[in-house]
Amino acid sequence: MTGRRGCGTRFASCFLFGWGWIRANNIGMRDFVFTSARGNPVCSSTERYQWCKALKAAGLPQVKIHSARHWMATMAARANMPDDARIAVMGHTSMQMTMRYTHRDAASLGRLMAAAIPDLHDGIEIIDATPARG
Repeated sequence: MTGRRGCGTRFASCFLFGWGWIRANNIGMRDFVFTSARGNPVCSSTERYQWCKALKAAGLPQVKIHSARHWMATMAARANMPDDARIAVMGHTSMQMTMRYTHRDAASLGRLMAAAIPDLHDGIEIIDATPARG
């Protein structure tokens, strides 16, 4: 589908329903997935209500629906999804925008550093910061 600013194509991930459900309900490439009974786009208040209802049913904390985009970008980065795939999934046109949504925590950064520089430690998990004397 086209991005909201018309800049590019957005990928709508269908992990909630699956492509089979999309096809079975005759939803086309340019159609809305979430609509009112009349087929109109869902209004923001209904969207918020349903989001909060779903979070409560799942036993999850109440967060804004936009937080799901940040979570998705972050989890994709942690899973080492290639940059071009992350840009496509997020519906962005640049890596710069995708990085605004991606948040790194200390644990994932530590794992990345350990993989990038395996000889940084001496096997005891302690880095020797004492300068060598010659």
